[in-house]
Amino acid sequence: MIFTFACLMLLYSGFCRLVHTSLTTRLELRLAVYGLTVSALVGLYAALFQAYDPGWPGTLIVAAMVVVQVVTARLWRFGVPAPFATQRSEP
Repeated sequence: MIFTFACLMLLYSGFCRLVHTSLTTRLELRLAVYGLTVSALVGLYAALFQAYDPGWPGTLIVAAMVVVQVVTARLWRFGVPAPFATQRSEP
């Protein structure tokens, strides 16, 4: 049950991050957030429809990822933080 809830929270936080990203966001960051969001979706599917039980190590890892997303969310309040934006030179 905790794993399922953590996957839901990770899915939601990933969605919120992806809403803020655009082509001006570093590609590696976009790929990382996409990967994290898809992983949460796969974990949620496995837990709900395939009776997957990750045990305490898997649950702890997902919960730790959720904590990182929640703690760093304040940095994303006004969009992508400057270090994660690409530097485009204007002609």
